[in-house]
Amino acid sequence: MKNYPVIKIIPFFISGIILQHFVAIGLLYFAIIYLLALIVYWVYQNHLSVHRILFISLLVNTMFILAGNSAADICFSNRQFYSANIEKENDFTLYGSINSIYLLNKSGLRFEIDVDSAKVNKIILHRKVTLICSVKDENNKKLFSLYSSASPGNRITASGIFIKGRTCRNPGEFDYNNYLHLYGTTGILNVYNTDDFMILDHSVNQFSNLLFRVRKSIAGRLSDYHDFDAASLMKGLLLADRSEMNDETKTEFVNAGVVHVLAVSGLNVEYVLLLCVILLGRFNIYPKSFITICCLILFLLITGIQASVFRAVLMSTLVVMAYISGRSTNVINSLALSAIILLTFSPFYLYDPGFQLSYAAVFSMTLLYPYFHNEIKNIKNKSLKLIAQLVALSLSAQIGTIPFTLFYFGKLSVTSLAANLIVIPFIGFLVGIGLASLLASYFSPFIAASYGSINSVLTKLLYFIVHISGGEKYSFMWIRNYSLYDSIIFYLMLLTLVLLYKKFTGPIAKLLLVAFLLINYITIASFDNKEILTENELNVMMVDVGQGDSFLIRFPDGESALIDAGEATLKFDNGEKVILPLMNHLNIPAIDYAFVSHIDSDHYSGFVSLIQAGRIRRIYKPALDTSLSRDIKFEDFVKRNNIPITHYDQSVIKIGNARIFVLNNISIPLGKNNSNNDRSSLLKIIYGNTSFLFTGDLGKKAEKYYSSYYKSKLKSDVLKVSHHGSKYCSSLNILNNIKPHFALISAGIKNKFHHPAQEVLERLHAFNSDILRTDKLGAVLLRSDGYYVSNVNWRDL
Repeated sequence: MKNYPVIKIIPFFISGIILQHFVAIGLLYFAIIYLLALIVYWVYQNHLSVHRILFISLLVNTMFILAGNSAADICFSNRQFYSANIEKENDFTLYGSINSIYLLNKSGLRFEIDVDSAKVNKIILHRKVTLICSVKDENNKKLFSLYSSASPGNRITASGIFIKGRTCRNPGEFDYNNYLHLYGTTGILNVYNTDDFMILDHSVNQFSNLLFRVRKSIAGRLSDYHDFDAASLMKGLLLADRSEMNDETKTEFVNAGVVHVLAVSGLNVEYVLLLCVILLGRFNIYPKSFITICCLILFLLITGIQASVFRAVLMSTLVVMAYISGRSTNVINSLALSAIILLTFSPFYLYDPGFQLSYAAVFSMTLLYPYFHNEIKNIKNKSLKLIAQLVALSLSAQIGTIPFTLFYFGKLSVTSLAANLIVIPFIGFLVGIGLASLLASYFSPFIAASYGSINSVLTKLLYFIVHISGGEKYSFMWIRNYSLYDSIIFYLMLLTLVLLYKKFTGPIAKLLLVAFLLINYITIASFDNKEILTENELNVMMVDVGQGDSFLIRFPDGESALIDAGEATLKFDNGEKVILPLMNHLNIPAIDYAFVSHIDSDHYSGFVSLIQAGRIRRIYKPALDTSLSRDIKFEDFVKRNNIPITHYDQSVIKIGNARIFVLNNISIPLGKNNSNNDRSSLLKIIYGNTSFLFTGDLGKKAEKYYSSYYKSKLKSDVLKVSHHGSKYCSSLNILNNIKPHFALISAGIKNKFHHPAQEVLERLHAFNSDILRTDKLGAVLLRSDGYYVSNVNWRDL
């Protein structure tokens, strides 16, 4: 450790940043303790003994803890956010200035706005906050006109719908609201007409505007000389803008274990460095080094000061400076120094996945590769040795990032080693050709187009390779519920391996050591394993799908059911974005019994993605309504996918010790003009002495008939309140028969229908029902052991 002085400091500095979440020391106390440390050092520096050295070391380490704490406190204490009750506001107008402008893409135009004040439903908010303003318009000319005229620094006003970032509403979901808050952003304003975004003052922040114009110019030239896929990839690799890459492609990169290549990092910086060396080859060493460093800093600014780019730029700058001064550099020291500098000015990066993955990869590679090198240095075949070295480099980087990859993605790629051997060099070619095309575009459109065409072909080939190596059926293993505890155990075992490896001389002994530590890791890491859906119990989860319905059920025998799947639109598909990830997170390979309550889009359309993914085995639904074209199309779609369909009629489905009673009675005279809602399924699940009643969107007319027909047989511990709590449902007539202990209401936050209605809530309160709502709580989990139904807080599991 004598050769790595900076690495000794950074654990204490990081500890201080983490400590700030629990207690903020304050700058004044930091200054006092810092001065005290200097005084103690000055007094005792000529009379050092072992104990005094330890004491001073303790003070110095404490100083760095306080430094990290103060840096985090300065950063986080100056941020302001709107109060938690401002979740969604349909009438929102802001006044502020443009801080930055994102590149225009097919989703629209986005701005980062520093807000001075806002008007919400005629109430003025004077809190200064930062938010994202997303502008969409069907008129692309008007949108492009705004993109051309707007500049950082402009004073603006904008009106639209404000929403805070989506929180973790269901198990396993990414907390986008926390992510926004990490970067000081309070939420998103959606503007649906460019006329509602007005520039009041054309004041310009010259420096920010220059960077934006450079980014915009580069993006435009990449689009001009590449096809869409290649341009999207190049923007990601050169400008850190991956907004135009589709989600399916990104997922395949994750599955193949090569998602790291999409981040602007060391590889990109090396190409900038190489370009400077080539272009400035005949310059004197001092101006050449100065211009090179300036180019590196410019590249850092153009990419938006990404953590991985900052690391690579600072380390490259240190290499250049060492070259000038004739000194050597130390990778670990340079890595630690770059981390301290970055975290001093931007402590929030500590919680950024890009920062964690980037630094973990480089540190792990630096630490572990020498061990691999010692094992492969005696290989005489040059080609085989080169392959072994590439594999060793890739493996040493991946080992260090495994905990972060599992924590954020829950996937352990089994194809990553092979994929990285191909993809990393491929990305190198693409970046090099992309830079050549970009430079050529300034003097020869023909050459630029030629390079762009080559890149377009190579991009298609790259995507094909990633598609093959990232296939969902074979490319990875799900590692669910990976925790901080698991990560700590992993790194402790890895540290043990590093410390003991050289003490074991023979290859068999080393393999036994690795196997022993691996078995211990798997055993110890399993101590905190907790399943959200327990075995031998009935688990009923009300999934938060916004303004819609979806209920995921795991029966005691392990089979599963899904009652409705929420809505699917071009903007957001609950089947694809919510239910499929939830099934993966909960280790549910397929739905054995899928129930479509009725053919309204907020109930059935989410099933389309589940069917396309092959995750539905059987569907139950109302009898075909030939007057509804969507019903005809849906049944045809289900049949084309060879999924059996059963229409509702009075019947019993036996699932282990549980029973599903289908209470729909087609002989009940609802009349010829009954609504689609009144054709909803009426399902009662009984397990032991407990029962759950699901009513779809049944209206008062259907409720009246079913109440008269079934009477007290409807009595249930849990009621799924009909039609999201609409005032036209849940009459006293049916509630008198049900008498629910729990009332489940699935409704969107501040939805336009004002569900649930106050009169419905009052009726439920009259029965002393425990009302559980997705708009207030997110997903809700109920468990039955056959005797009692309990409300389980899944967030604590």
